[in-house]
Amino acid sequence: MKLHALRWYALLEGCFLVAMGVILLGKAQLIVGGSPGLAFIAHHFAPLTMGTWLLLANLPFFVLAFMRLRREFALISLACSAVVSVLVDLITPLLAEVLMPQALAALLAGLLIGFGLVVLFKQRGSIGGVNILALYLEQKLGWHSAKVILAWDISIGVISFLIFDWITVLNSLLAFVVLASVIGRYHPKQSKPAPTAISSAVQAEG
Repeated sequence: MKLHALRWYALLEGCFLVAMGVILLGKAQLIVGGSPGLAFIAHHFAPLTMGTWLLLANLPFFVLAFMRLRREFALISLACSAVVSVLVDLITPLLAEVLMPQALAALLAGLLIGFGLVVLFKQRGSIGGVNILALYLEQKLGWHSAKVILAWDISIGVISFLIFDWITVLNSLLAFVVLASVIGRYHPKQSKPAPTAISSAVQAEG
């Protein structure tokens, strides 16, 4: 019971760090990476809350998780995604007066989201979205999850050039690079699949 409680506490910590990073990016009007990036762009055009769009953007990736990965991992990721969405909607109004330069917001947000994702990965969880895809490709093809996430985020940044000014996009790319750097240093790629929820699913798949 104690081990399970500590694991869920760590997952909650990771969710909180990710949520704070997403909030900082949103308040600085910076583009968010990963599936939140899709949610942020959609939020720019349609009047749903950021938390709602975050859940909607994650749905296709959860289909991948349920089809290709163990159900435990998919359910934990779904729960973490829901927690992050709720935290973003609850905490954002409380930080209405917080203002900071875009570059500083990008740096802090990249660090917060990066470390949050590392915590979630270590507990065999994620917040869904491209994180599920990145972890799956890491185990299936040997691609480092940090490189997959960075490639996705750069793609989001390129698309964002059509919507936002170039200074905003460049500061957003700073957050993407910091995030990928944190994951690359603190979540080393495994040369052989470890007996985790993901690798077990890949091995079972044959």
